[in-house]
Amino acid sequence: MTDDTTDNADEAPTVRSAALSALEGSPEAAIETRDDAVVCRGCVRGRNGSVMAALDDATYDSKTDELRVVVATETDPDAGPMSIQAVVDLGYEVAVEFAGGLPGSVTLVEDDADGRREALTASL
Repeated sequence: MTDDTTDNADEAPTVRSAALSALEGSPEAAIETRDDAVVCRGCVRGRNGSVMAALDDATYDSKTDELRVVVATETDPDAGPMSIQAVVDLGYEVAVEFAGGLPGSVTLVEDDADGRREALTASL
């Protein structure tokens, strides 16, 4: 009799997908897990109404067992010339789906009108 089970204990997590969704309001930075995904929530500040939150990077480093998520702002291609000329809060949620398990830690970086900063780091 042969054993067809595979031992995945030594398999490092790999990113399957990463996506950003806009949220209403200005949520505080938070990191949580949902099944095979890491979910980061927060708020970046745009210089004016013609920008939107964008996923700049979602990289897993197997050597440090860390996921690094960077959320920035970029020009909204649908914004018209008469956009609000004031700082705007842009709520977001980033879902990063993994295969082979979850990372040991997550660092959420926000890069916006206030500059680039580590918003939150969490161990999972």
